[in-house]
Order: sequence, then C-alpha cells, then structure tokens
Amino acid sequence: MALIVLGLGWVIGLVPVGAWSSPWWTGAAWMAAGTPALLIAGPLKGRWKLVTGAAVAALISGALLGRALNTSAPEWASLLGEDVTLTGIVDSEPDRGETVTSYVLRVESMEVDGAMY
Repeated sequence: MALIVLGLGWVIGLVPVGAWSSPWWTGAAWMAAGTPALLIAGPLKGRWKLVTGAAVAALISGALLGRALNTSAPEWASLLGEDVTLTGIVDSEPDRGETVTSYVLRVESMEVDGAMY
C-alpha cells in the first residue's frame, strides 16, 4: 500500500505541470488540500508519515518536470533554413544503425553567410 500511495503522489505532482503547465508546486498543494480528509476519515487514517512522503514525491516530481519543460532553445536554433559550413574533427568511430550512421563531431568553427563564428 505504501508504494501505491507514494506512486500516486508522484503522479499527482506530474499531472498539473505536464497537462496544464501549472507551477511545479501545484500537485503538492492538491495533496495538502486533501490531506486532512485522508488522515482523519479516509483510507489512510492516521498514516501521516505515508501522506507526507507522497506530498514530498509530488513536490519532487513537479519540480523535475517543471525544470525539464523550461528549457530554452539553443543558440543555433535561429539558423534554421540557413546554409552553414562547419569545420572540425570527427571524434568517434561510426555508430551504424539500420538506416543512419552517426558520428560525434568536435566543431572548431562555423561559417554562416560568410561570417565566422
């Protein structure tokens, strides 16, 4: 039962952040609002440590998902559709897949429309 309650706390932390872009603490606030009913008359009567653990799980999952969703675009995103020339060194052996081959490149310079970066 403890693992189920902690898992539900984790999911309660993820839902508002992922579904509605709410602040990271919203799931834990929902837990805090429902805690009195759970501890007094609900199925978790008197299990305050378990409910506290679920609230902490909600805080952690909401914070992690909120941080993951708030990433900014990389600097080179503004170059979409532009002709770019990269100069550098291939740093790995080919990683052959079924349809593609990938390499790790160490870029030393980049030229966009004659301007070097």
